[in-house]
Amino acid sequence: MNIDSRYDIGFTKSAIIFNEAAINMPTVVAPVTDYTPFKYSPWGGKENNQLPYQMRTMIEGCGVLSAILNAQATIGVGKGLQPFILKNITADGTEEVEWLNDTEILDWLEENDMYKMALDFTFDKMAYGWRTGSFLLNAASDRINKVVRKDVFTCRLGKYNDKGVIENVFISNNWDKNIGTQTPEPNGGQLVTVPALIEGFELDCLNQVRDSKDPRTEWAFIDRLKRNGRQYYPTPLWYAAKEWVKVAMSVPAQKNAIFKNQILLKYKITIHKQFWIDKVDSKWDALEPDVRKAKQDEVYNLIDGWLTGTSNAGKSLFTGSFTVPGDTQPTDYIKVEAIDDKFADGKLLPDSSAANVEICIATLMNPAFLGAGSVGSATHGSQSGGSNIRESLQTQIMMQEQARKEVSNIMNIVKKFNGWDKKYENQGRLVFRFQSSLLTTLDTGKSTKNENL
Repeated sequence: MNIDSRYDIGFTKSAIIFNEAAINMPTVVAPVTDYTPFKYSPWGGKENNQLPYQMRTMIEGCGVLSAILNAQATIGVGKGLQPFILKNITADGTEEVEWLNDTEILDWLEENDMYKMALDFTFDKMAYGWRTGSFLLNAASDRINKVVRKDVFTCRLGKYNDKGVIENVFISNNWDKNIGTQTPEPNGGQLVTVPALIEGFELDCLNQVRDSKDPRTEWAFIDRLKRNGRQYYPTPLWYAAKEWVKVAMSVPAQKNAIFKNQILLKYKITIHKQFWIDKVDSKWDALEPDVRKAKQDEVYNLIDGWLTGTSNAGKSLFTGSFTVPGDTQPTDYIKVEAIDDKFADGKLLPDSSAANVEICIATLMNPAFLGAGSVGSATHGSQSGGSNIRESLQTQIMMQEQARKEVSNIMNIVKKFNGWDKKYENQGRLVFRFQSSLLTTLDTGKSTKNENL
């Protein structure tokens, strides 16, 4: 136990210096003023080509956002892509399909690990707003051997030429090395350039490559939506709630700092100096400092042991009082006051719940699917119950149709360029569909059923 003789205050634990909680966001530096000499269009204006770094920090630092993006990608892909022959479409829109056991196509899907490609490809679109990849041709440029997903985080789009076409996609792992400089290329010019196919005319461009015998065997494709005047880089849905993401990130950091640095005291105990004279030693002031300290420690420990601990809950402390000449009210020898815990009411947690709800709304995700059925509380209503979880999954599967179609469109280019469609034109239409497991109610006798999406 330490004693501050200046105030005669005893305390059993050393004080902790409070450190302000902070979120480690990338530093935003002064933007480059002139991008004219650059080959690429910077991703992020005022962020100085560093917007994906800002996005990455928020995605990886916000548990709700990270979970939503991963869940949406997983739901969209389901069990993966499989080839089917489309026989018919009924009046109600139901597809009649037959799984295709074609060794060449199945081996191609397996060699390309299309499940992982589709999963990462879908995540890119959800997380960063667009995506890109490339077709790898054989030496004769008459067959697509592979489809490669590029990490969109590392990519930048080339500038439009005078015909309004992006001719190249640029790739680098070191875009952060040129922030605040006028260097046209990052890290001393270490930049990979991949020629790009014209958006919407990829198959036509590949046919021209084949006919012209162009020696280049890798051709990039770009998948994005140009909306709200965004001519190069679209923004993902969640970015509309970026300020709420910052709130969701800051609350745990602040709570952690509070728990780590706050002084948790239960009682404030005031002992009048007259107590030591009247109750301990009448010659208190004449005692040696070490003797006084030992006697004080004994009293402090006695009071602390009497008040603290589960076995002492509800106990009472009895102490006398004395009258100071001239005062009308007696003065307590020992005064015990309970210290109010300012954080016992869950301070900041409502802000965190509100942020989580806003992020869910921005990403069109029902909180029930994340196991946060009551996250909305009185403001947005409870979403608990198995039915809500099941229906939320079904809704998410429906809403990921766009993501599945976009991946299927890539496979449509492959099937036509490789001639797979002509092999089965007399049997029906070769299509690629994602398989998924749907939750069912208990009365069906099973927990899931398979669907082709």
